[in-house]
Amino acid sequence: MVEKISFETFTNSQHQRDHAALNELALKLNRASLLISLHGYESCCEELKTQHRVVGSHVLSAINSISSILSLTENISVQVRESVLLSRGVYETFLLGAFCSIDSGARANRAALHSIYKTVRSQTQHAALGDVQVNISKSQRIDRKHPKVIEAMNMFGGSKNVRPCFLETRAEMISAISAKDRTSGILFAGVEAMIYDIGSEIVHGSYYAWDAFNAPSEGQLERLQGHYQNAHYAVFLSTAAFCRSVRARMLPSDFFEDLERFAMDALKVHVRDALDTDGDELS
Repeated sequence: MVEKISFETFTNSQHQRDHAALNELALKLNRASLLISLHGYESCCEELKTQHRVVGSHVLSAINSISSILSLTENISVQVRESVLLSRGVYETFLLGAFCSIDSGARANRAALHSIYKTVRSQTQHAALGDVQVNISKSQRIDRKHPKVIEAMNMFGGSKNVRPCFLETRAEMISAISAKDRTSGILFAGVEAMIYDIGSEIVHGSYYAWDAFNAPSEGQLERLQGHYQNAHYAVFLSTAAFCRSVRARMLPSDFFEDLERFAMDALKVHVRDALDTDGDELS
C-alpha cells in the first residue's frame, strides 16, 4: 500500500452547492470559448481573428485554473490555500482577456507577438555562478527570419531585459475597462482588493500565508470556509466582469449576458445564507 499525504476534510450542504455551481460555471465558460472561437473564425479581418483567438485562449486558461480549484476543494481542507492563489490567477487571466477585448484588436495582436518574442528569447538560457557559465539551448529552434518573428523582435527586442507585453498596470487596465463598462471595472477592482494581496503572500511563501490558513486551531473550519468563499467570489465576479467587457465591444451576444447573470445569481444565494440562521454546521 502506497502511503500518501492526507488532510482532514469537511463539507456541508452550502459548500456542496457552491462547488456544483463552480463546476457549472466551468462548463458554461467552455461554451463561451467555443462561441468566441466561432465568431473569430467567421471574421474576414485578420486582426479580429487574432483578437478572438487571444481572448478565447484566456477563457480556456481560466477554465484550467477553475478545474484545479474544483479538484482541490471537493471538500474543505487546508488545500483551500492553493485555491485562493488559483482564483487570483483566474482574476488576472480574465482581466487581461477583458483588456484585449475592448479595442479594435491591437492589444491582442501585441499579446500574440509578445508570445512569439518570449518563445524566441527563451530558446537559449544563460546562467552564471562566479566563473562558471552555463548555456541551455532548445534543440528545435524557431527561425528568426520568419516575418512574424521579425515583427515581434522589432516590437519588443533591443534590450538585455525581457520586455513586458503591456506597459499598463492592473489599475490602468481596470480604468480602461471602466471607460467601456463602468460596472465591469468596479467588479474587477473589487476582486483586486479581495484576493490579490493574500495571493501574493501565498506565491511568495511568507509566514503570514501559512499563519492565515493554519493557526490557531480554534475556529479554523470557519476560517477555511471563509477563504474558500473568497476564492469562490473572486472567480464568479471576475467572470461577470469579463462577460460585460466582451459584450461592450467585441461580441455583444445574449449568451454572455446570460452567463453574467448566472455568475451573479450564484453569489446572491450567499445573501440568503447570511439571513438563514438554520443552516447546517460543517460535518
